[in-house]
Amino acid sequence: MTKTLTELLHEIVQNSGCSREVAEAVEKKYHVLLNELNPDSDSHKLGVNMLIPIMRICRTLEPLHFLAKKFGGVFIKLPETDSCERDVIKVVKEFGEFIAAYGEGIEDGSLSRSDKAKISKEGHEALTAIQELLCSIK
Repeated sequence: MTKTLTELLHEIVQNSGCSREVAEAVEKKYHVLLNELNPDSDSHKLGVNMLIPIMRICRTLEPLHFLAKKFGGVFIKLPETDSCERDVIKVVKEFGEFIAAYGEGIEDGSLSRSDKAKISKEGHEALTAIQELLCSIK
């Protein structure tokens, strides 16, 4: 069963250890916030304007990755610095880890689900490093 954005946000807030801070920041009573985050509730729904404060307070970009994946994309956070030399080293490192994961995965002649997941993860990290380098060049 595919997780919904509401279910994801519920998990993030519940597991963050900062659910009371979220409620305070969005000026909601704690129990009201929990009701709005409850994916099984039909009477309370979390407003879309709560997404950014929840992400900031819980320090997560997971909802952006979730949304990008739903639309066939990838979310890439742009770098805050412009150190090209460091970025080039990171690209080489991430690409090496991607190729190593692929090599390990195909070693026995077939790719398991976990092999595919690891290759995909490493590939996304390599793409992110490449995008960061391209942005720092601009």
